[in-house]
Amino acid sequence: MLVMYSKPGCCLCDGLKEKLDVILASLPVQGLEVRDINTDPEWTRLYAMEIPVLTVMRGGGDELPIRRPPPRMAAERLGVQLGNEICGLLGLAGGEGEGAYTVIRE
Repeated sequence: MLVMYSKPGCCLCDGLKEKLDVILASLPVQGLEVRDINTDPEWTRLYAMEIPVLTVMRGGGDELPIRRPPPRMAAERLGVQLGNEICGLLGLAGGEGEGAYTVIRE
């Protein structure tokens, strides 16, 4: 599961969410959960100046942080970058080196 910490009215969050909607099916994760940081004081404390923040859930409920992508990165490039990073974090095949993971289009 991919998790995005966000808040209403955040244009960076909205832009990233739009790109994730396009590429999510091609990523090695099972869905996206968007969490509003305003609903939890700890999330607000941790992420208020950092959103959008992406993490990936690992078995056992651990969340691993993902580097924040540049806001102007194209969706296809974002898919490759996130795919590589997620594979590396979760120890999945295809996470080694730049370009090892490619976005699969139908």
